[in-house]
Amino acid sequence: MSVELGLAVVATADLCLRWGEKLIDLYRTVKGAHHEVEDILLRLESIWKKTSVQLRFMRGLSAKLEVDHARIQQQLLDKLAGTLTAATVKLESVIKTGPGGHGTGVKAVKYAFLKDSIRRTVDELRDWQSEYDPTWFLVVLIHDKLTLDAVPEQPQTSQEAGSNPVRVMSRLHGIVHGTTDNSIHINLDSKDFDISNAAALNYSTIKLLSRGSGSSTKTFLIDTLSCSNYVDASKAKRDAEDLARRLKVIDPETFGLLRCQGLVKSRVPGTRELSAIHFVFRMPSPSPTTLREELLRPAPPPSLSRILHLAQCLAKSVSFIHVCDFVHKNIRPETIITFPPDDTSPSSSSSHSSSSSSSSYGPAYLLGFDGFRDVNYQTLKAGDAAPERNLYRHPSRQGVSVQAAHAMPHDIYALGVCLLEIGLWTSFAAGPALGRWVSESWGQKVKEYLVALARERLPGRMGDRYTTVVLHCLTCLDADNTIFDGETMRDEDGVVVGVRFIEKVQLALGEISL
Repeated sequence: MSVELGLAVVATADLCLRWGEKLIDLYRTVKGAHHEVEDILLRLESIWKKTSVQLRFMRGLSAKLEVDHARIQQQLLDKLAGTLTAATVKLESVIKTGPGGHGTGVKAVKYAFLKDSIRRTVDELRDWQSEYDPTWFLVVLIHDKLTLDAVPEQPQTSQEAGSNPVRVMSRLHGIVHGTTDNSIHINLDSKDFDISNAAALNYSTIKLLSRGSGSSTKTFLIDTLSCSNYVDASKAKRDAEDLARRLKVIDPETFGLLRCQGLVKSRVPGTRELSAIHFVFRMPSPSPTTLREELLRPAPPPSLSRILHLAQCLAKSVSFIHVCDFVHKNIRPETIITFPPDDTSPSSSSSHSSSSSSSSYGPAYLLGFDGFRDVNYQTLKAGDAAPERNLYRHPSRQGVSVQAAHAMPHDIYALGVCLLEIGLWTSFAAGPALGRWVSESWGQKVKEYLVALARERLPGRMGDRYTTVVLHCLTCLDADNTIFDGETMRDEDGVVVGVRFIEKVQLALGEISL
């Protein structure tokens, strides 16, 4: 990469650190004096602590960045610098200053403005960090672990331990690159987690399992991997254990993926032969719903902001599945789980900008790991004739005998179909539409129909920018796609695919305002 671009990343990171520390110092002026904003300030400090660690780390890594990585870093750091500068200037206007220019308190008439300013800053920093995390983790994961070890860990509370980016990345890096031992406990006793008692979730193979009783009851999501999908059951076991370890060390809010409690293994009666492996996931809140069930409800469609929020959640989930070196192979509304908003969020009652915010709407997570695989290994080119699955598969992956092995771009195509579906807020895999497509043809004609549907109907519903993102996904494997570059997307280098996806899909969705 060019030296100038690397130096620009360093300079902008330094600028962000200076403005961020100044902003936190100003907020500390009123901390303790106004108990109503105490919780919001604690949230702000927590966000900034994580951000500052990431900035210092990226600052030291800037000389090693590839051009595309550095360009995205510069774009996001410029955005952060603007947010921090504007927030600091606003706060200075309501802070009383004493000798030497130090803050001494808040002007009484400006207190309401202060509360609104802090909440807005928290929302903007949270949204920015949601955009930044995938680029940071992707860049760090591909570099030597020595760079991780060189960053000193700061003291932290037990609540912060799971979200410390360097600690999480260090553990994840070791798991992905095989430099850590298998000390992360993932095997659960089937007596403690009796899968036979699990209840089905509507429109999904995912199930709910409750343990305990009364106020101590805990409910988990169960996602089952059938070993019949693998020629070698030992390979299924190894893949499942690798994925479970990675999903056990992550922070769900950061990765857009649920934290895995562990695995329960079922065996063929009377033998030691594995028949199925069950992922046990912790639930962030009660009342999970499949996206398919939401799409089929006769209720009025949700707001455009919530639809955009869902799209951003899904893009984040797909990005981090790939960061973890796996391909999903089963992205569709039946494997997407949504939750209601968390009313206990520090800023759940705050006013928000026109863009969607994670505290305004409940999260969505990607499950359905019944066909996933490690990106570095190939499985049989086996498919099926199920229309509800083939609808979300690229033409080269449809039918019983598929043409191509599943790769990251195929996940991106499936995401595009889902983004089109939620953008129009209609269920493709139900009713006469699916039957018509099945009876007429599959493969390339279905893809062409979906592309035409996006071009004709999506702009009026979700706008041109959202439509462009969907079209990028649906055409990402086309040889004549000059935006995504179909030939490059066929490259086995997951880093190239990951960078293009972050830039053309994830960041593009984050920049949409409604």
